[in-house]
Amino acid sequence: MSRRYSRLAESRSQDSAPAGGSLSLPAALGLALLLLAIIGGIVWALTRSRPAELTVLAAMDVSGSHTQEERKKAFGVMHAAYEMVFPSQTPTVLWEFDQKARKVYEGQPVKARDLWPAQDAIVQTEPKAPGTYPEVALQEMQNAARLAEERGARQIVLILMWDGETHDAGMLRNVASQLASDKKIKAVWVIGAKSVQGIRSYAEKLLEPLNDRLIVTGSFDARDGLERLRAILEKEE
Repeated sequence: MSRRYSRLAESRSQDSAPAGGSLSLPAALGLALLLLAIIGGIVWALTRSRPAELTVLAAMDVSGSHTQEERKKAFGVMHAAYEMVFPSQTPTVLWEFDQKARKVYEGQPVKARDLWPAQDAIVQTEPKAPGTYPEVALQEMQNAARLAEERGARQIVLILMWDGETHDAGMLRNVASQLASDKKIKAVWVIGAKSVQGIRSYAEKLLEPLNDRLIVTGSFDARDGLERLRAILEKEE
């Protein structure tokens, strides 16, 4: 607004203001905006101080077991979970793994597309070392889950984008048992398990300690997994 227009508006408002001390329209509008700003600040402060109740921890297998196209499909399923199940600004940590787990993202995405840069980088990752060790990713998730609980998280979801193969079945079973003892871990969702040669059934057996918190989906039943995840989280609210 120009200074000339501002002075003209002020002069007009003074000339037209009724007796009795009533506020002019510009003054009333300014007061309303000030009140809105104060209320907005209070809401923002309360939101910032309130701990997030849900945390999502996710990891993608980049050992070479999944093709780039399969990685994209798995991330597509994860995208749907953020659009349909997880609230906006859910604290999220994302890793890639082969023999080791490497953190690629940590933040609070407002929308699912906020994860795209990190996911695209993972899709393009070339295998760095032979061997698939999902237990190393789950161990990183376990550590991150403890930190989330300290910050007040009541519900933690683990997403493992993995075909079902492992080079250390005993260790994977042990980690699954440890995760099962943490009651704030509400769901462990394996996305992309392959049904060939009994791989999916074998993965389900290794993760059996998680019982009804385990969700395993492949190429054709991802929607069922999404609905199961929604039901688990709604039940725990």
